[in-house]
Amino acid sequence: MRMTPVAMITRFQDCGVFQLESLGRGPAVWANERRAWIIISWQVKILRLPRFGSVVTARTIPYRFHGFEGDRNYELYAVPYRPDAASGNMPLRADAAGPLRDAGTGTGVSVAGFAGAGPKEAPDDGASPAGGGPGSQEPVLCAVANSRWVFYDMEERHPIRVPAEEKDVIRLDEPLDMEYAPRKIVLPDAEPELRKPVLVTETFIDTNRHVNNLQYIEMACAYIPEDFEIRELRVEYVRQCMLGETLYPRVIRDGGRIYVSLDLKGGETCAVVEFM
Repeated sequence: MRMTPVAMITRFQDCGVFQLESLGRGPAVWANERRAWIIISWQVKILRLPRFGSVVTARTIPYRFHGFEGDRNYELYAVPYRPDAASGNMPLRADAAGPLRDAGTGTGVSVAGFAGAGPKEAPDDGASPAGGGPGSQEPVLCAVANSRWVFYDMEERHPIRVPAEEKDVIRLDEPLDMEYAPRKIVLPDAEPELRKPVLVTETFIDTNRHVNNLQYIEMACAYIPEDFEIRELRVEYVRQCMLGETLYPRVIRDGGRIYVSLDLKGGETCAVVEFM
């Protein structure tokens, strides 16, 4: 068993929230202010999906503010499960843009071969849960990601410029050395395959009272063949979908890519997911 792409993106989002919480800017503060960061796009490059039992660490790198928006990179590392009592099987933690550290001792953990050189993919020989060599305890880079967020006024229901109280506490760093795709996803000019409509129920809804962003990815993954290996996925969020609305999935296959557009009955798109 391996980690799913949705679980991977969940770890990324949690990492970003935990960082903001540590800076005194988190969900409790936003709820009081009636403001929040809303995701508008994802680009995730998957080098490997960690196996069951791996210990994973997410790392986040905020790198730009522009107008209403903010951009963040993420990395996901994994090490094999360590059942020996001596190690205590302590998970790793990551500073916002700093080195990996052991959560038990606070000491640095080597990530030789990755720092400053972009993603490096070790062969997945199946010898360990993380995909490294037999007995390896080195963190292995599993995925890199780029995300774009918009700062949103929940009362007025529109984006607002990123306020000084956010900019003053979030330290910006250099973006990851990766190939960046455009935020917008252009669908191929091909006849889509129409799938069964999906009624939005309470289980899809998040604390902001619209469909949770991960639910769109979960829905889109349902249309991917079992033998399709996802090496990269992109998501563009276009419109919020509310409780009681119905989504009409359209699936387009184009070479080695699969596109899933989740639309309303009138044709208005809520989200587009591209798998490669």
